[in-house]
Amino acid sequence: NENYVVFTHLLDGSGQLASSHDGVPGGSRFPTASWLPGITIPDTHEILLPNDLTPGEYQLKVGLYLPQTGERLPVVAADGTTPPDNAFPLATITLP
Repeated sequence: NENYVVFTHLLDGSGQLASSHDGVPGGSRFPTASWLPGITIPDTHEILLPNDLTPGEYQLKVGLYLPQTGERLPVVAADGTTPPDNAFPLATITLP
């Protein structure tokens, strides 16, 4: 089994990366190769916002990738579709 890294991306209205954070799940305490079915892994990612960030709507997305290759693990939404970027949309955030 290989260990994946979590990515969290904050994208602006045009889909450009505004900020991000990557890390091993659970603050490096829960590498994915050790995961067991049915176990929930708590994972917090702090995304620092740049001082010059423009007000507006931003999309927060998350996913997993192999650090050796950058290959993303495919994700499947509840409706059965697979996002083309293999990033799961978590929320839309409006920044004043």
